[in-house]
Amino acid sequence: MLGVFVRHPGVLFIFVLLFSVIFGRLAYADSVTLKDGSRLIGTVTALKGDVLSLKTGYAGDLKIPVGDIVGIATDDVVTARFVGGDYLSGRLTAAYGGSLQILPVRGGAPVTVVLSEISEIWRGSERPTGLVWSGNLNIGAAVHSGNTDSKSFHIDASTVARAEKDRIRARAEFNREADSGLRTEDNFTVAAQHDRFVSGQRLFFYTSGKLENDDIAQLDLRTTLSTGLGYQFIESERTNLSVEAGPAFIMEQFANSPNEESIAGRWAVIADHYVWKRRLQMFHRHEGTVDVENSDDILIDSSTGLRVFVQDGLNMTLQLDADWDRNPPAGVSSLDKRYLLTVGYKW
Repeated sequence: MLGVFVRHPGVLFIFVLLFSVIFGRLAYADSVTLKDGSRLIGTVTALKGDVLSLKTGYAGDLKIPVGDIVGIATDDVVTARFVGGDYLSGRLTAAYGGSLQILPVRGGAPVTVVLSEISEIWRGSERPTGLVWSGNLNIGAAVHSGNTDSKSFHIDASTVARAEKDRIRARAEFNREADSGLRTEDNFTVAAQHDRFVSGQRLFFYTSGKLENDDIAQLDLRTTLSTGLGYQFIESERTNLSVEAGPAFIMEQFANSPNEESIAGRWAVIADHYVWKRRLQMFHRHEGTVDVENSDDILIDSSTGLRVFVQDGLNMTLQLDADWDRNPPAGVSSLDKRYLLTVGYKW
């Protein structure tokens, strides 16, 4: 064999070239180490939520649960987005036991992170610059005849547009119900909010506005304008949790009572979490105001529920809405509860 290389230098050159290409690619390929000790070689294309995508030449595209991974190493630069919203670009090196080391592309000491703190990974150092939209639409209706003659209809929609420093949220809801021809529920809510993130993508300033109407509660229109501070504890594909607080200005127009204006304190809690893969999600939204001059004037608006995903974004939602007015107009109940079963789509 050696004699062939000596007599034909071109053969030796081709052999060395092939050896370098084949084994060089193996040496510089990405690797994923699993809990059972096995090591998968390929190209890490993305990590999103609880799944890492690995492109291989021997088994195609593999989808690996993050919970099965103890180490990741990449040959090229990737960008990691953390649960809190921060970004870091660099090469990943294996730091086993559920941890990773990121060698920053801009230099500096390696950064050790826990894999569970990363919500997303993609190749390259580019970061999203435009708005990324998501949202959902839900519809519910019921018709009863015979001993009870009633009809009800519900529709709600919400959307979120997210950029690196900004977030826009909007939602709308409409409810109507009639029993034996008598209207027992008729209301709508429209709300919008802008969040501007500072200080490591967790702290944000918000500006919000909300319009509410409830004919049964004799409320022609309630307008709530607010600004203040919020904190995003978690922001990921699986879990989101934020709180807000600040002053608010409230204007109320009633059908049979004098109009009212007040300065209030506002607070809000928004949370959602996938409790089982991407099939079962629980959520809670809670917003309240209290008049700074009359602590008995408290308004609370909340929604709590479970969302079951049937296929892709198609889902069914079981939801409880509870609105509480500590000081309602005469003849109006202070607590208004609504149980909903809806069909919807989330994108």
